[in-house]
Amino acid sequence: TDWYDLITREGMIHQHNLSVSGGTSNLKYMASFNFFDQNGVVRNSDFTRYTGRLNIEHQINKIFKYGINATQSYIKSSNVPLGTEDSMLEIDDYTQTKRLLVNAFLQAEIIKGLVAKINIGFDDQNGVRNSYIPTTTLYGKQEGGKASKSMAQQFDRLLEATVNYNFNIAKAHKFNILAGYS
Repeated sequence: TDWYDLITREGMIHQHNLSVSGGTSNLKYMASFNFFDQNGVVRNSDFTRYTGRLNIEHQINKIFKYGINATQSYIKSSNVPLGTEDSMLEIDDYTQTKRLLVNAFLQAEIIKGLVAKINIGFDDQNGVRNSYIPTTTLYGKQEGGKASKSMAQQFDRLLEATVNYNFNIAKAHKFNILAGYS
């Protein structure tokens, strides 16, 4: 048996991107989508990712401005098992990850050079790993076959409040004073 030919293949990558942006003097926007798909040289070493992004920034009037940035992604990756050549082909082991990252801000320029800003956001990540080791593999035979599912979740929050004051004294002295909470 030619094990090298059994466990390897010609690798291939596909990637597609689409983005749209535009706006006016008061409103800017950008939306994008990305698809990435990789079939690894070793069989069962695949990686697929979908990513979407949206950015909006709006100057409401001379004082107030707000913005929102959001990114969502979905990843599915195969976990190449270690072991004999036949086990590399028979073991089913993959991970799926979902992530949503959102940040928003509201900013006010109270007087010239004095800017107050509030940032809020969150990062929500969820991952699931599924694994199946059949009895046709050495380890699977010793274990009587084995299936497992593990999950991981993480949720982070952001709250920032800052006040920034930029001013000049004469033309030779520039000052930037920042105070904030995070």
